[in-house]
Amino acid sequence: MKLSNHSIGARMATALGLVLALLLGAALFGIATLYRTLGTYDSTVLQRVAQERAVSRMESEFKTQVLEWKNTLLRGEDSRKRELHWAAF
Repeated sequence: MKLSNHSIGARMATALGLVLALLLGAALFGIATLYRTLGTYDSTVLQRVAQERAVSRMESEFKTQVLEWKNTLLRGEDSRKRELHWAAF
């Protein structure tokens, strides 16, 4: 049967069905792309958080070393205190 033999309602229903199928395909493609992007973002964020924690830990250890070095310099007259602070440094 030729398409011209069908009524206008049948042609409209066919066109609407095709448009809905295309929209559904585009929506599914968009959702799949979104999930892939979120996975990439999540792994990037976890990596950055781990790096930030490592930097914070290093900064804290460095500040402790500076404090112990200062204590060694300021309180190093007494050999017992000097050895205590030098060991902590």
